[in-house]
Amino acid sequence: MKARWITYMLLLGCLSLHAQTPKSDALFVSLEAMPLIGNAIGADLSLNYQLKQSFSFNLGMYTCSGLMKEFDARQEVKGYHFKLGKVFTTKSEYVRWNLSAGIGYSHSTYPIRSVKTQRTGWLFIPFTYTHNEVTYEDSKKIIFIFNPKLELPISKVIGFHFSAIYMTNKTRPVLGLGFGLIVGNLR
Repeated sequence: MKARWITYMLLLGCLSLHAQTPKSDALFVSLEAMPLIGNAIGADLSLNYQLKQSFSFNLGMYTCSGLMKEFDARQEVKGYHFKLGKVFTTKSEYVRWNLSAGIGYSHSTYPIRSVKTQRTGWLFIPFTYTHNEVTYEDSKKIIFIFNPKLELPISKVIGFHFSAIYMTNKTRPVLGLGFGLIVGNLR
């Protein structure tokens, strides 16, 4: 329910934006798909604010999921993040770098034990199948995020970005690459 409410607020804020002159503040929403290094995939929805195209503030939520082969089970991670960044403009108004870092809150559900059992059944003929019983553990942690982005605002209201993301906590780091859509007041 919280995620739906935050999504509606981000989209409503994005729709209420008006064009401004270059070198002013920019407010926009970004939606990013992140194939993570290994065997996971994720998504990120963020509200971004750029102050005079020099500094950026980012508030968002993310989710990622992946198959852990040693347990033959799925790991789920959801969370929220706040990032601050420095924006570096280039000679072209269509390319800029956004180097951001911040903190987040992560809620993970991951398998810790897997037991394969054989069961038999009867469906017109007797059969045997293997069932995987998995024990999961929940974890709630504070994470550190480093997220450099190459932003390509192709017009005043729409653009794309490519990014790398590194998230770490006490137990396991996550490294990923992302491609995203940016909608809002970009320049």
